[in-house]
Amino acid sequence: SNLSQGRRICCRPNAVPLATIPQWRYLSKTTTQHYLDFCKSHKIPPHTVPINYGTAGRTPRVRYVGHPVLGHWIGDENADIVVLHFHGRAFALKAGNKHFEFWHRCMSEDNAGGKRKSVAALMLAYTTIPEKRYPAQICEAAAALTHPDKSTSKSLSKIMLSGDSAGAGLAMSVLSHLLHLHSDIPPVELTTPLFGALLMSPWNSIARYAKSDVVPASVLRRWAAVYMGESNDPQSDSGLVVGDAYTEPFRNESSWWHGMHRVVDDVLFWYGGEEILLDSIHDLVPLIKQGWAEGGGEVARITVKESP
Repeated sequence: SNLSQGRRICCRPNAVPLATIPQWRYLSKTTTQHYLDFCKSHKIPPHTVPINYGTAGRTPRVRYVGHPVLGHWIGDENADIVVLHFHGRAFALKAGNKHFEFWHRCMSEDNAGGKRKSVAALMLAYTTIPEKRYPAQICEAAAALTHPDKSTSKSLSKIMLSGDSAGAGLAMSVLSHLLHLHSDIPPVELTTPLFGALLMSPWNSIARYAKSDVVPASVLRRWAAVYMGESNDPQSDSGLVVGDAYTEPFRNESSWWHGMHRVVDDVLFWYGGEEILLDSIHDLVPLIKQGWAEGGGEVARITVKESP
């Protein structure tokens, strides 16, 4: 009965989630399966590319060269602007059909009439927990950032980072890596700022609005512990999980963000007014604005949108 009612049980606010990660995966499809279904429903040919990656190898527990991860194109890879999107779902679950539909609709509307620059999206099917843990996902994301440059000679100035929830947190980790080289992640050579960053409800921590959000706080704590390597049991709630400068950026000083305007031209934070991640976002945005200004950037390049 847990499997047959898993969606209802897991999505009830404040309910004890009975579905495990394997049960969730049984109920849903993989990122690639959703992508193929999306392509079939819109009668467009799928375009999937392998992305090779590895770590810098300074820490034994993450010293490996991973099998290629997949990137799924939505639109023409030769478009003027490429959106590199990292999906959410707490680093544990795969992208859903709505991720592909969202970007398809955005690009269809934006490209209509041919008056603006053309846009395409590359959805990264990064490895989820418990198969891989931090910082493997950042390694994969950093490698994906350079893929359009290698495959289509597209300048990084034409690439926009994007993510929702955990994916937005992953995008923040990549931006931090571009500012402060992570010792376990290969460097990304950046000679010009990225086109932009769209950060939808970035996952930094959880706090006050846990009672009003559809996502139970206990689920995020358990899966965050596995992501950070503090737990081997996704069903065990060990309480508060404290990350590092790359995974909980709201804990950093404003000086961490000095020079951010040389990494990315524009940033949009977009989130809900009563969501579980609200408090950490409210803590993070002023710090980034302060550091951006202290480092010589124009604060007007940071846009904040809080929706009801």
